[in-house]
Amino acid sequence: MNKSKFPLREKTIEQMHYSWLLPVKTGESVSVVCIYKNTGSHEVYRLSSEPERVKMIIGKVPRFMVIDLSLFLANEADEIEELIKNLLKNDLKIKKQAGLGEMLKDKRCSNGVVVFLLRAEKIISNKSSHILAFLNEADIKYNNLSLISFFSSGENLSLIKAVDYPFFARNIVYLPLYEEKDIDKFVKYYENKWNFKLNKEIKKNIYQICGGHLWLVKQSLRFCHKKNCREIKDVLADKDLLFRAKLIYESFSDVQKKVLEKIIRKENITDKEEREDYDFFVKMRMVWEGRKRLSLIFEKHIKENVKKKAANFKISHGKISFNGVIINDFFSKKEKKVLNGFITKKGMIISREELASFIWPVDTDSHYSEWAIDQLVCRIRKKLNKLGAVDILMTARNKGYIFIFQKDND
Repeated sequence: MNKSKFPLREKTIEQMHYSWLLPVKTGESVSVVCIYKNTGSHEVYRLSSEPERVKMIIGKVPRFMVIDLSLFLANEADEIEELIKNLLKNDLKIKKQAGLGEMLKDKRCSNGVVVFLLRAEKIISNKSSHILAFLNEADIKYNNLSLISFFSSGENLSLIKAVDYPFFARNIVYLPLYEEKDIDKFVKYYENKWNFKLNKEIKKNIYQICGGHLWLVKQSLRFCHKKNCREIKDVLADKDLLFRAKLIYESFSDVQKKVLEKIIRKENITDKEEREDYDFFVKMRMVWEGRKRLSLIFEKHIKENVKKKAANFKISHGKISFNGVIINDFFSKKEKKVLNGFITKKGMIISREELASFIWPVDTDSHYSEWAIDQLVCRIRKKLNKLGAVDILMTARNKGYIFIFQKDND
């Protein structure tokens, strides 16, 4: 078996492949949850070209094919079925027309067929029910067909568990960010490739700066090579590095963002849903459990983000003020009642039913609908944005809403 040409430890590569392929040994499908831009797609193509490695893990060598689900804009199950058929037909060099089931019975498929589905979150977030139904049926119907679905954002974990099609949630594995030893090897690889030497202090702390995210580490190396950086603060000043940290941060749900902000503020995380997200971040090596810390570039981005959206609200004598300006006239009577509720319950998840009770304290159930509450919150959010209070009214998926701001003391 050829040793890894990719600049990571062989042990890391083996563990990654093992977690993906072990369920395939018994003909099951797998969902791989990733952090944005840490999807392991390079390893998908590499794995399919290393039969010895595959055989070592599962004792056989199935046929592999890769499909990027983000390319399927329409909810057409027959398109993806046709693509799988054509890929398999070309692989088997079959000239005559044949159905998928017929081809899977071919003796050359006796070791199984594995389909890597990249960007699988697209068909869930777009509610592509026809495609989901086809994949679920194929998973049940064909014993020698395994689907390995990659979800490139942590937010999608709740979507996987909530989706009506069980094949996604049957085997969930995690692709965490890389360990410090892998990052050390990665840095040495690019020092040799680009023929430069990273500053010793930066090199010593590169893991603390970027964590185990190769996308961030590579950008920091590129910046240091170009600018000849001498201090950690020079790396943290790179706008491109900060922009990448922002893109990763924005891939998380509102509740996950709140958890990250609490970590920065060193607040206790006691809410059950928030605790689940905290545990997820630890599992993905986004958060270092022992120190309850994030990488320096994430800490910087989140602190700047919180500072930008910080807003001062105050309720006094029935009037709401924002940064010292009374804003009652901007909102309708119902909107003011809900906004009052948000302000008094700052930082807490408030359900739609509870929001409705702010408007109709008596016989709440007979007055409200979730759609009406969502529309009301949408109007409040738009008005707050116009006032400059941006990104402070956040959605807690399947739970309700959270209002985060800096409250004035009376």
